[in-house]
Amino acid sequence: MSPKNLAPGRAVRWALLLVMACLGLWPPATVAAAETPPEAPLVVGHRTIVVFRAPLGALTPADRAEDARRRVLRAFDEPGEGWTSVKPQEQGLMVEIDGKPLFVVLPGDAAKPDETSADALANDASRVLQAAWRDARAARDPRANATGAVKVLAAAAVLALALVLIWAVSRRLRDAVTTRLARRVETLPGAVLASRLPPVFLGMASHACVLLAWGLSLLVLFVFLAFSLDQFATTRALGEGLLHAFSALLLQSLTSVAEAIPGLFVAVIIFLVAWLCTRVCGELFEQVAAGQLKLGMLDAHTAPATRHIVNASLWLFALAMAYPYLPGAQTEAFKGLSVILGIMVSIGASGVVGQVASGVILVYTRALSLGEYVGIQDHEGTVTEIGLFVTRLRTGMGAEIALPNSLVLSNVTWNY
Repeated sequence: MSPKNLAPGRAVRWALLLVMACLGLWPPATVAAAETPPEAPLVVGHRTIVVFRAPLGALTPADRAEDARRRVLRAFDEPGEGWTSVKPQEQGLMVEIDGKPLFVVLPGDAAKPDETSADALANDASRVLQAAWRDARAARDPRANATGAVKVLAAAAVLALALVLIWAVSRRLRDAVTTRLARRVETLPGAVLASRLPPVFLGMASHACVLLAWGLSLLVLFVFLAFSLDQFATTRALGEGLLHAFSALLLQSLTSVAEAIPGLFVAVIIFLVAWLCTRVCGELFEQVAAGQLKLGMLDAHTAPATRHIVNASLWLFALAMAYPYLPGAQTEAFKGLSVILGIMVSIGASGVVGQVASGVILVYTRALSLGEYVGIQDHEGTVTEIGLFVTRLRTGMGAEIALPNSLVLSNVTWNY
């Protein structure tokens, strides 16, 4: 049937369906959503016992979670010893408490069926269920709450005593370390060195002792908080969560440090090789600058600038080679920080790169030489230094003039 034979209403409907299909709005996704119902956790007393993800017959995961919650609360109100067990059934594994069936764990309830089995999921649910039963019993026991309050007060007293001891020991340690460092620094040779180093080292030692005291204080406070939460049934799950998160973070940090040691070793080797190459190149350029050796265009005039360029190239190459082996180099935060620093250096160092390029051009074109009397713009004097950034002149009156290399390169130079 051609579009001319379609009624106006049907033509409009077909046009709307075509537009919705192009936008991905047709066919509707209600059927797909109905086939995969959302997961529903079974939470009792701030504890997540199990997460239902698969339907059981006509029951959705949400229906299973609500039915299981009612059964668990009813079982907690009845007398018993709180013994939990797991029994296999035709559909899955039945979790019971004191012989009363509560809920069924299906193979489809595992988040990753390939990695987690229904047996492990049911056993974990049984352990968490027993902990929730103990919390429910303790919440209804006034003596348990009173005992917990007494323990928290005792722990608060211990916390106050520990904080006082930490800061007292920190002050004594800081005084002892700074006094010993001051005596050691006084024995160093050189009056200027001995006068400048003590403030630096003493300040670092003092700040290190204060930082150590703050770290220990925060650790003691964290232990007190976790212990206090663990004394009451309503907050015991939070205390256990804090300890679990802290232990997981500590284990992750130790694992990261252990995994970073081989890469850090390779990075240190690369930097040591770069340092050795710069030392060898430095001795070579010193001989060229002293006139003892000449290598083509490399002579006493171009040796200092060439030395700076070669050293910078070696260190940049070493940094590029060692970058993948640095700790955290593969993380998104490290990559993002590297990109930000690169953009900042690219934007802010454009003028610096121009000055360096101008200095290199001045050196290799031999437009100026040390000891020559030159005139640049309105300035005249003897050339005392041709650096990577500025060229220095000394006038007849003894004044020193620093001219940017880009200014020297862009103006006429009168060489007398």
